[in-house]
Amino acid sequence: MVLNKEWFVKILNVRKNLRITSVAVCSVIILASCATPSMRELADANDLKIGCAIQAGDLVTENREVIVNENFNLLLSENGMKWANLHPNQRFWNWSDVDHMVAYAEEHNMEVKGHPLVWHSQLPTYVKLMETREQGIEYLQDEISTVLERYKGKITQYDVVNEAINDDGTMRESIWYTKVGPDFIDLAFQMAHKADPTAKLIYNDYDVAFKGGAHADACYELVKGMVERGIPINAVGFQLHLCGDQPFNEKALRDNIKRYEDLGIEVEFSEVDVRIPASAGDQIYANQELVWKSLFTVALTEPNVSTFAMWGYCDLLSWIPPVFPGYGQAHLYDKLYQPKPVYNDIKKLLSENINK
Repeated sequence: MVLNKEWFVKILNVRKNLRITSVAVCSVIILASCATPSMRELADANDLKIGCAIQAGDLVTENREVIVNENFNLLLSENGMKWANLHPNQRFWNWSDVDHMVAYAEEHNMEVKGHPLVWHSQLPTYVKLMETREQGIEYLQDEISTVLERYKGKITQYDVVNEAINDDGTMRESIWYTKVGPDFIDLAFQMAHKADPTAKLIYNDYDVAFKGGAHADACYELVKGMVERGIPINAVGFQLHLCGDQPFNEKALRDNIKRYEDLGIEVEFSEVDVRIPASAGDQIYANQELVWKSLFTVALTEPNVSTFAMWGYCDLLSWIPPVFPGYGQAHLYDKLYQPKPVYNDIKKLLSENINK
C-alpha cells in the first residue's frame, strides 16, 4: 500500500478530529507505506512545527519550491515583514510578498509565523526620527494592530519583540527603549494580544538558549517579569545561530528549556543554522553534524519545545558569509540544492521518534 502526501494529510486531519494520538496513526502510516516519508510528513507525525525563513523567490522558483514543500509545515518571511520593507513610509504598506506567502501557506496546508513586529534594526526613516514617547506608542499601535488585524486567523504566531537585550545582559538602548521607555516590550505584547487574542506571542533573541550565560539569564528574567506582571506572552524564541567548531552544551540547553516550562512559557527553536569555517576539516564537519542531530533530539524529547525553525535551508542563498566572513555551509542543503548527509540522519531521528 502506498500513501501519497494528500492521503497522509487527510489521515492526520482525521486523527485530529478523532483525538487519536500522532504516535498511533503515524506508526500505521509509515509501516503501511512503501514510499519514504518527507521531512514535513515526519514533522506532522511528531506534532512538531518545522519551519524555515524564506525569500520571496523561494515560492516561485521550481527547485526551491520543491524543497520548501517537502520539508516545512511553517513558513516565515526572511525580510518581507521587517518594518523598513513592509511599511517604508507612513502612507505606503508593501503587502505583496507577505500576502503571497500567506496565500501559498493556506493552499499548501502550512502555518505562517510573523517576524518581527518590533526590532531596533531595519527601521524606516520616519521611525528613526521619532521624538516623543507618544509618537513612538502611536507608531507601535499602528504597526501592530494593522498587521495582526490584516492577518487574523492566517498568521498564527508572531515574534512580537526581537533582540531587546545586549550581549552582557543589559537592556539594549534602542530607539524604542530611549524614546518610548523600558515598558515598550509590555506595550507591544499588550497591543498584539488586543489585535489578535488567538495568536501565539513570542519574545525572540540570540545567545539566550543555554542557561548560565549573561544574555540567556537576562532573557529569562525579562520573560519571568512579564509573566509576573500578567503580560500576554506565550513563548520565547531561541535563535540558535550556532558554530560547528564550538562545543555544544546539551545540558545547559535542556536546563534552560525546563525553567521556561516551569514558568508556563513554551520554547521555540526559532532561527537555527550551524555555521563552520571555510577551511573546516573532517572533525569540524563531524561536530557540525552532531550539533544538528543534538538539536533535533532535544526538540523531539523536550515536550516544551513546539517549533524548530531554520534561518534558511540552502548554502547558496545563505545570509551567513556576508555577516560572518570566513564562515558558511550552515544549512541542510548545499549550493547545488542537494541535501547533506546529516539531512537523512535527521529524518531517521524523526522517524524513530514516532514509535516511542
